[in-house]
Amino acid sequence: MRQSARILVTPRTALVSSLTVTPTRVVGGTAAAGTVTLNRAAPGADLEVSLVGNSPVVAVPAQVRVLSGQNTATFPVTTSRPNGEVSATLTARLNDSTASATLVVVPRLAGLALTPVEARGGAALEATVTLHEPAPTGGLLVRLSREPARFLAAPARVRVPAGATSLRFAVRTRRVTNATSVVLTAELDGARVRSAVGLTR
Repeated sequence: MRQSARILVTPRTALVSSLTVTPTRVVGGTAAAGTVTLNRAAPGADLEVSLVGNSPVVAVPAQVRVLSGQNTATFPVTTSRPNGEVSATLTARLNDSTASATLVVVPRLAGLALTPVEARGGAALEATVTLHEPAPTGGLLVRLSREPARFLAAPARVRVPAGATSLRFAVRTRRVTNATSVVLTAELDGARVRSAVGLTR
C-alpha cells in the first residue's frame, strides 16, 4: 500500500501580506498611519518596502523599513485639503508582491442647507453651513454667493465659530413675478456646496 504525505513548504522570501491605514477616512490636512505586514519576519537584514499613492492629495514616504526579525512597520500618511471627496489607493510592494489600502479624504466643508426649500418671494429663510471637523481657533470663514443674486439677500461670508461644526444664519428672498429657483453656494478651500430654494409669487 502506498502512503502519501503532504509537505508544507514555507516561502523563504518575505512578501507583503497586507497594508492597512488608520483611520480609513480623514478630513484633508489630517494625518493617518499606515501599517505594512509581511508574511514572515524580515530574515537577517532589514527590508525596504516600496510605497506609492495614486492621489496628489495623499503623501507617503517612498519606502518603509521593516527591521530584521520583525514582520510589521508603520509609516506616516499626510493629506492636503481637497476640493471634493477623494478616494486614494496606497500600495506597498516587495519582491513582486503587493498589497493595497484605501484612504478617503474629505474637505472641511461638509454641506449647506436652506430651510424651507420652497417659499414665497420676500420670505425669510434659514441657512445652515456644516463642517466635517470643528472650526479652529479664530473660527473659519466661509464665502457665500448666490444665483440669481437679485432674488436672494445673503452675507458675502460667514464665520463658523471656533470649536463649532455648523452655523445657522438668516437670508431673505425678494419678490418674484414668476416661479424661480435660487441657488446659494458656500465655498471653502476650493470646495463648494450648494442649496436651492424655489420661489413663488
